[in-house]
Amino acid sequence: MIQNKKEFNRNTKSSAFSCAECSFKVHLQCGMLPSTVSYEFHIHPLVLVDWVIDDGCGEYYCDICETERDPRLCVYYCEDCKYVAHVQCLASEIINVLKGDLKDVKFKMVGDDVWKFPEEIKNEGVEITEKGNSIWIFQDLIDNLTECELKCVRDHFDWEKVDKNSEKEKHQSIETTNKLILNDENIDELLHIAQLTKNEFLSFIYDEFESSYEKEKLKIESSVLLQKMVDVEGYSIPLNLVSVMKHILHQYGDIGQNSTSSSSLKSICFFLICRVMKKMYSILVIDISKDLLQEWYSYIRFAKDYAEFDVDFMEASLEAITEDFFYVQVSNLLDDEIPTVINNNMANQRKELHQLVEELQTKMGKYESKLEMRKRFCESTSEKKFMKKNIDNVMKLKWKTVSQIWDTPH
Repeated sequence: MIQNKKEFNRNTKSSAFSCAECSFKVHLQCGMLPSTVSYEFHIHPLVLVDWVIDDGCGEYYCDICETERDPRLCVYYCEDCKYVAHVQCLASEIINVLKGDLKDVKFKMVGDDVWKFPEEIKNEGVEITEKGNSIWIFQDLIDNLTECELKCVRDHFDWEKVDKNSEKEKHQSIETTNKLILNDENIDELLHIAQLTKNEFLSFIYDEFESSYEKEKLKIESSVLLQKMVDVEGYSIPLNLVSVMKHILHQYGDIGQNSTSSSSLKSICFFLICRVMKKMYSILVIDISKDLLQEWYSYIRFAKDYAEFDVDFMEASLEAITEDFFYVQVSNLLDDEIPTVINNNMANQRKELHQLVEELQTKMGKYESKLEMRKRFCESTSEKKFMKKNIDNVMKLKWKTVSQIWDTPH
């Protein structure tokens, strides 16, 4: 997940991997990249790494363009010289490598740094999963569910069926945000949360997670439905999650071995668990949001409830991360964002009050003007005498009926 979209898009619009047949596009930083590149102005090879955060200074720059960089994005790095370069700043060098002889070029998928395996596991290949004479995609897993399993999946997920042979299929990225939009209602909620103990908070927020899990559906994007499946220990897994799947099998064994579900449902549940774990290993605590925690909770619960996966280790990780969210995110909100929002709201209220006072003063001025007109009218001698005469006549007749007035001389 790209946290700094503005920086990620800088100078990368013309640098992407694309499929001419179906218009599938992958950002330069999202595909398989050369693990090392040479740069003419640096003596050592630069190695692709997921991120470089090593000095704790809080300010990070690219040594090529000398502009500030987001430390959460992958870079090419020389550890000896502490030389860091944006991937996009080396786009021409990367493209030159891809256009050349790739026989001895080693490639790497961004995000693989966190998955440490023994050498024999690291070098294991994967096989493309086939269905008849065609390659399996994620949509095929859904199509091969039993009727009962499909109902369970539909109860918790929404998706639109895609045609893998269609050249017109559009691959739309879902833009997400971790920014919490504060208003009076959720400020009150956060102030309430801040008064809770850790255990009370966990109980409070897990009740919300459970309620949302039962009532709201999660979206499966069309880009996911079209992902190519590969075989890992008998399960069909999207290619970009193979490293995570290997990590789970190596660390925790086959967590779905006791499941009686079909291989398709188990593969879908492994996809959900791998997706959660990949995000857990890559996202920074500061970027955790309640919506993200809710998504992880729903994925884990589904795998546990409907495929009987052994996910105790995932539940423990989620609880620990939720505690981090409590101590860090809410604390930041209380110390910074809530006072800022409240002060801004108060400033807006003062502005509205000032505008209201001006409107009231304008109305008061009109009323005073009318009183002044009345005063001037009453002070006019000729008009006053004429009006007084007629008023006096009417006052004399006010206790008579209308018919009596007809016969009264004026």
